[in-house]
Amino acid sequence: RYVVDFVQNELGCRIGCVLGHSKGVAAALKYAWRQDSASITTTTIATRNGKNQKIHGNIPCFVNLAGVYSRPTSVDEYMSSKTQLQRREFKKNGYFHFSVLGRGKVKVSRHDVEERIKRDSSHVKQIWSSWVLTIHGTGDKVVGVENAYEFNDALKNNELVVIDNADHNFNGLRHIDRLAGAIMEFLDRHDFNQGKI
Repeated sequence: RYVVDFVQNELGCRIGCVLGHSKGVAAALKYAWRQDSASITTTTIATRNGKNQKIHGNIPCFVNLAGVYSRPTSVDEYMSSKTQLQRREFKKNGYFHFSVLGRGKVKVSRHDVEERIKRDSSHVKQIWSSWVLTIHGTGDKVVGVENAYEFNDALKNNELVVIDNADHNFNGLRHIDRLAGAIMEFLDRHDFNQGKI
């Protein structure tokens, strides 16, 4: 919400699409749900420089890259998908490490796992005014591809693209052409990329 407010109100730009990756999809789709539940429409606001700015509240499309839909119901269920080394480390220390491309090792605590369990994606069933493009890789070992199919079943206006052998980060730049192509085709197909947004 803060990023949307800043881009619209401070920069004076209209947002045509929001893209989220992994956990970031939750925030993006929560915004889509909130704009539907609040019936956001065009509003006139005063910016910091004193000028009135007309902003368009409804963002027409969202892109879900490797988003998390289903959630484990217990710490044990969550840890069952981790490596034996990670499970041992978690049992001994109350946390485990995993490698993230570009960030090195990340520490995941018991609190992090419990917060993940509390996360609920059922609100996406109530998104009705925005289109969502869900893209997921079959080689994703962080968030299984079954999450993409769950989003596809839950969202009324969803398009699904599954990329063979792509991992959670779409193997860096390996699948960038396929990703960019799918997003551009989606925007063009719905006239989101024709100056109408």
